[in-house]
Order: sequence, then structure tokens, then C-alpha cells
Amino acid sequence: MRKLYIISILIMIVFSVDAQINIKNNLYFDNWYSINPAAAVQNSTFNASLNSNISNNGIDGSPKSYRIYADGPIGENAGIGIRIVNDSRGAFTVNNIIGSYAYTLRFGSNGEHIVNMGVSAGVGLERLDANNINADMSDPILNSDTNKKNYFMNEIGFLYKWNNLNVGFVAPYLAQGYGKYIAYSSYRLEIESIDGFEITPILYYQHLPENENQLDMTAKFKYKPVWASFTYRTNGNALLALGAELKGFRFAYAYEFNNAMTSEVSGGTHEIMLSYTFSLDFKSNDKQVEDPQMEEQLILQNEK
Repeated sequence: MRKLYIISILIMIVFSVDAQINIKNNLYFDNWYSINPAAAVQNSTFNASLNSNISNNGIDGSPKSYRIYADGPIGENAGIGIRIVNDSRGAFTVNNIIGSYAYTLRFGSNGEHIVNMGVSAGVGLERLDANNINADMSDPILNSDTNKKNYFMNEIGFLYKWNNLNVGFVAPYLAQGYGKYIAYSSYRLEIESIDGFEITPILYYQHLPENENQLDMTAKFKYKPVWASFTYRTNGNALLALGAELKGFRFAYAYEFNNAMTSEVSGGTHEIMLSYTFSLDFKSNDKQVEDPQMEEQLILQNEK
């Protein structure tokens, strides 16, 4: 009875607040659209990626996540995207689907200052699978409709680009009034003495209402199609990641090392990302207008 009482309390706590289950994403810096709708118009090509991660490896029922991202331009200044997420945590599952639209504004004499604005909207579904709980399944609390929740999701994002500088801001879960926001910046340094070598420092800050705020400090090193990165987090965790690009395909792997408080009871977090970049031509198929001077010469020749 005591076990059932504790389970019931946990159920009420988890489902009493909308959208408080944060999906872990350790490879955000290799796909900015995964966290910011404004990045849907950041590139001139389409990108589709599949991410999968396992958190706290070694614990039964540890969080597992599968995510699909796709985004790209639909014109010179506009882009669209979609995210599909399946996240499971023991008996709890979360499924989200969200669509995005982004628009670009350019400033400066040569348009070197770029501001992207993006919005997203979609639905979230949270469920409790009582069959995965060792308890009396005839209990009405475990079979209550309160263990099933559907909700509307929306977010806004901004992205500023100038040369190799990126600065972003995201406010997710606006409809729920959750109070989470994300801010980040990165700057790509090209090392002229070594052809194809780049260093990108990245700062990524999360304001988390239910936890301590977190800052990620990352150094990403890239040499031609291969890159590696190291991240230190203010919660004491560290992250190592590797990636490579080949003919439109991108592969990345990240491993998060837990801090001293949790490393003795659980393993770290594995994440794998496989992406493919491709182009779609949205230009009109209308015939090009001929050169007026050439057209006039042809007319004169025909008259002769």
C-alpha cells in the first residue's frame, strides 16, 4: 500500500504541470534547428536528421529518446521545419510533433547583418503505461484519465548572424507559461596557418524553473570533414563529441560523463545523430527573357 501511495504522489506531481519533461539534446550545436525554430532558414539546403540517446545508462527504465528533425528554405528569405519526438522514462512516455516557420531580415550596406525570426506550434502527448508498474492494476488512480494528457505547444526563437558570429534566443513552452528559455552564442575562428582547420567556442545557457540554471561551455575543433568537441557544464557534467561529414551525410556521437554525485549509481548519456543534407530547387521554370539587343539583331537579319 505504501508503494502504491508513493507512486500515486509521483504521478500527480509529474502530470500536474504541462510540458516540464525536458528532452535531453547533447548535439544541439551540430543542428541548431533542434532547439531554435529561427534556424530553419539558416542554411541554403535542406537537412534531415535522426537522433537517439540513452540517459543514465545502466539503470532499468532510464530515459530513452528518439527524435526526427527536418528543415530547410522555401524561398530566398523563408524556411520551414518539423520535429518529431518520442521520449520514454520508465512507465512515462512523451510524444511531440511540432512545425516551424522562419523568416530572414537583412541589414547593412551588403546585407551582412542577418536576423532570423522563427515560430513553432504543435501538440504534445503524455502517457503513463501502468503495465510497467509493479502495483495493483485494479487501482482506479492508475487507470484514471488524468494519467493521459494532450496539450498545445508553441515557441519563438531569434537568431542573429554577422560573419562568423551566431547569437540565438529561444522561449519554448509559451502556452504553458513554463518559464524556460535558452540563450547561446558561437564564433567560428578560421586558422589561416592550417588549411581547413577551425575552432568554434560555444556558450549555451538554459534557465530552468524546476532545476538549477545550466551553462555549457564548449570548444569545437574541426579539420576539413572531421570534428571533435569538449563541453563542461556547470552541473559538473562533461561532454565529449565526435563527428564527420561525407557527401551530404553527417554522423555525430556524444557521451556525457555524469558528475561525482551520480557517476557511482548510473552511467553517462549516449547520443547518436545521423543527418543528410540535400537541395531542392523552388525556382520558377519560366523561360529566360532574351537579350533585347540580340533580339533586335535577329529581327534585322530576318528583314534582310
